[in-house]
Amino acid sequence: MFGLFGWNHGNSSIQNASIFFSVQGTNFICFGIFGSQSSNSLYSEVQNVKTSIIMSVGSRYAGTIYGVQQSKNCTVYNVSVLNSSVQSSAEVGGIIGQQYATNILIKNLTISQTNISGSNYVGGIIGSSYNSIVSVQNTKLQLIRLSASGENKIVLGYAEGNTFSFSNASSTTNYINNVQTDCLNIMCEISQTGC
Repeated sequence: MFGLFGWNHGNSSIQNASIFFSVQGTNFICFGIFGSQSSNSLYSEVQNVKTSIIMSVGSRYAGTIYGVQQSKNCTVYNVSVLNSSVQSSAEVGGIIGQQYATNILIKNLTISQTNISGSNYVGGIIGSSYNSIVSVQNTKLQLIRLSASGENKIVLGYAEGNTFSFSNASSTTNYINNVQTDCLNIMCEISQTGC
């Protein structure tokens, strides 16, 4: 587990920060500002953060904020991801590589001019999500380029046993495997050009 905070077992909070870094490696697993946020934590929050991250890691679970997110409650509020690149083998997301069994609120998020790539489960916001309640509010996705040979979608790469809600979210001039798609529907597959 690698990141500014490798494996966090407790509650966590990052506020009012600008975080910029670049990393490259072949054997990293769980990479982001938080490599892994443990299921032992009651909450994890990231607020008022601007980030630009370039990462190319060879294994699984990569996101600009969380490689793996499993805290009981997670808030991502007023976060900007700009001019970033996230590349890993699978479960890769603009914010979270993989999340499991969590209540998550994503509000006032902007992801712009960002490339996200992997072999499978690639998503503009979340690579893969299992048994979670996800609320996305006031979110803008623009000029995102996703590329993957397997499952990938503009918002969420793969979902199983989740509840989702979206309000005031927009998606403009985004691409999946070089095909423009401006949909926000989480089921938007690479074969579609619009939803």
